[in-house]
Amino acid sequence: MRGGAYITGDTALAAIVLWNSGFFDTASIAAVLDCREDAVDRTLREARETARRSKAATPPMRRAA
Repeated sequence: MRGGAYITGDTALAAIVLWNSGFFDTASIAAVLDCREDAVDRTLREARETARRSKAATPPMRRAA
């Protein structure tokens, strides 16, 4: 197993894609990506929080009259 407490870049993106597929748990993703499970969990939590903040900050679209 490699890596520290964080995963970044393509590895983080791969973790998010695998998680969103619904077929993998954090332990399986960590095994596939050869990283720590807590790093996968941290990345997924951060991605959810970022998406939540982004959605909250986006003003609603107005319909054309």
